[in-house]
Amino acid sequence: MKHFKITLLFMLTLTTNSIFAQLDLNKSKLEIEKVGENIYLFVQQTNIANPSSIVYSSPELSILIDPGFKQMQPIIKDSISALSGGDIKFTMASHFHTDHAQAMEDYYNTTTILLSSSQYKSTTDMDIKNVMSSNDKYHLKLGNEELEIHSFPNASGHTGSDALFFFKRANVLVVGDYLFQDMYPIIDVKGGGSIEGYFKNIEYILSLANNNTKIIPGHTSFKDVKNRYISKAEYSLHIKTLKESMSEINSMKSKGLSIQEAIKQGLPEKFKYFNEGMKYVSQDKWITFIYNNM
Repeated sequence: MKHFKITLLFMLTLTTNSIFAQLDLNKSKLEIEKVGENIYLFVQQTNIANPSSIVYSSPELSILIDPGFKQMQPIIKDSISALSGGDIKFTMASHFHTDHAQAMEDYYNTTTILLSSSQYKSTTDMDIKNVMSSNDKYHLKLGNEELEIHSFPNASGHTGSDALFFFKRANVLVVGDYLFQDMYPIIDVKGGGSIEGYFKNIEYILSLANNNTKIIPGHTSFKDVKNRYISKAEYSLHIKTLKESMSEINSMKSKGLSIQEAIKQGLPEKFKYFNEGMKYVSQDKWITFIYNNM
């Protein structure tokens, strides 16, 4: 048995909540959307965050990607049973932020843990019964489906220990927090992430996708949207707009504006959409982050 320790990185809660807020099951629910044959998006709508979990569920076995919060696991397991899914055999995480991976330890001794190479390198000291990893990508055959677990080309991206999941037959890409739908992203520099690596890894994601790919965000939109996944074209536009916002911020910085002056001036109207309603990163915080890290 190898020894591992998965360090859960604390992620900022919603800007409308205290950073020390506790999950309240009375204010939480699980929303389920089918995104492919035997593949389901479970959105954990809680009072502190809305992380996505991905479930592959067949009568033979189930797979859980990003189990999320510990308190939500009974609901998740009951929902898998309601789908006539078999026992959870494999568990994995897109990264180790608390909202995505807090419940990983619940599955250490009952499932096989699949890790990307960067995740494998970052883990020590925790007993896990079964673990598998590979340097590039791991292939998992699931009946007619094939799941690829990818290591990113840049180890420093959203965090320093990310993974990407691709259901080949269903053409579903699970990208974790490389997509905050309709929002400015969180890039965890203190947790090993970087702006440059984040956007380079997104180029890798786009290289895997085609016009029919469903791209599943780590956090779905808080707005009333038709789907909780997006297309390659929509993702490309989302990233283009984010990069344009960064150019606007860098332009203010190059003109000698202080952070407070830049915040007061704000960004053009075209970026207002990212700053409306519930979100993790406000426009003011995005400006501050880009000022301090580019």
